[in-house]
Amino acid sequence: MQACDDNESNTKVEREVQEDNLEASLAAEPPYQYQYFLTAQAINEYCKRTDVPGKLWYVYLYAPMGQELGFFVADRIPTSINVARTNPQRVVDRSGGDVVIKAPALDGVYYAGNIDMAYIFDVESDAMICYYNIPAIVSDKPLSLNMPQLEVKFEGTDSIGVE
Repeated sequence: MQACDDNESNTKVEREVQEDNLEASLAAEPPYQYQYFLTAQAINEYCKRTDVPGKLWYVYLYAPMGQELGFFVADRIPTSINVARTNPQRVVDRSGGDVVIKAPALDGVYYAGNIDMAYIFDVESDAMICYYNIPAIVSDKPLSLNMPQLEVKFEGTDSIGVE
């Protein structure tokens, strides 16, 4: 029991030292008080701009070595494959207590983490275009870059009947 008491005592002392150091730090150098909250304004502006149905987004794609590939016009900002509409974790009741495990995505499969892939929907063709590990510049206004607009070659009907 002595070892447990020593550990608790050490932990208490460490917490006290941390709290004392924090108080001294704050007294010596008080935190800056924001006046304009520009980062919060930028986040809100991002949310406003990405929440406009039918807004056009210009997606300029580059090869991994920087060569210009071209651009697409999308009807919404590109979406990362890592975005989910459900919680990526779930709690499972086990005999030893609750355990947090990875939950399957909405498509019923498990994803391995940060995958550098995004997808867009092309305005002119309604094609879903996925791009993996490709640098992109995305703008809600056309940029004066000398890049060709990439076109979707589409003939016939969709094999899966998407309309």
